[in-house]
Amino acid sequence: MRKRSIVTGLLGALAPLAAWADPPVRLAAVGDLAFVNPVSDELLRGTDPFRAVRAELVGADLTFGNLECVLSERRPPPYEGHERPGVLLRGPCAAGETLRAAGFDVVSLANNHAYDLGGLGAAESRGCVLGAGVAVVGGGQGRAEARAPWVTTVRGTRVGVLAFTFDTNRYAHGTFRVSRLDDDAAGAVRALRPQVDVLLVSVHWGTEFVHQPNPYQRAFARTLVDAGADAILGHHPHVLQGVELVRGRPVFYSLGNFLFGPEPGPRGWSAVLSLDLDRTRGVTAARLLPVRLLGHDGVPTPAPGPEGDPLRAVLTSASSALGTRFTNASGVLELLLPQR
Repeated sequence: MRKRSIVTGLLGALAPLAAWADPPVRLAAVGDLAFVNPVSDELLRGTDPFRAVRAELVGADLTFGNLECVLSERRPPPYEGHERPGVLLRGPCAAGETLRAAGFDVVSLANNHAYDLGGLGAAESRGCVLGAGVAVVGGGQGRAEARAPWVTTVRGTRVGVLAFTFDTNRYAHGTFRVSRLDDDAAGAVRALRPQVDVLLVSVHWGTEFVHQPNPYQRAFARTLVDAGADAILGHHPHVLQGVELVRGRPVFYSLGNFLFGPEPGPRGWSAVLSLDLDRTRGVTAARLLPVRLLGHDGVPTPAPGPEGDPLRAVLTSASSALGTRFTNASGVLELLLPQR
């Protein structure tokens, strides 16, 4: 009887401490951000392209996205050798301030469009973002700066972010570099692992317009998780791809387009990924809010109701093929994570 009273007393004493325990760090992550027309024209007129999702972005402790364009008015250099001529993605420098106002804390520069306006354009773009008070990862002057992680501490939890791309459309003009998967990405993850509580890796990869990851993505995801990644945030295919648990760590192979102007069909489907981060257990919860790009400027707009059914169906089906299951609460897909 006395033993029970002692235990009860201890539990009662600990209850107030539990009430004061820090909540998990909430990260919001989105896919490709391209401030191209008509988005750029509307932005310069004072229209906020994130107006419909502002609460989801600003409300998170940390917000991340992939900057899939160069912020510069510079003219592109001529193509050289075996470079791939293609679409040039350019946006105004003012987009840096737009990112900051929408709550973005850090964006990746590591993607295939990084050199669309050459090395000088890439450096100017980096300056537009940093000058607005938003951090960058995955690009800088020289290899060391390009591979440097972004590390921040929120309520005692130290979070680190690295970013890599599978390739670039143009060569590395000048001294500016972006970090690449084939430049010992796993080594960079292993080096960062002892320094942080939660380690997130942004990767630009995959086959465009395909909802399933390719074998290269799946193999490299295992390499990065084995090196110490707690979660992988993917983009490039311009559509949503399935989600896979690799050794219990979530891999979001593609979050799709998030800001790209009006996009047809599945290219106009996206999501806001919300991750709960814990200093000892890593990623403890993951939720995907369906988003559609609507209107003449493709405004990302939450779609928790019936209008989001096609997105949920694609994500559920593509993820099921990878052995991953979700629950559906009020239109938000929650990933079933193993207890850690």
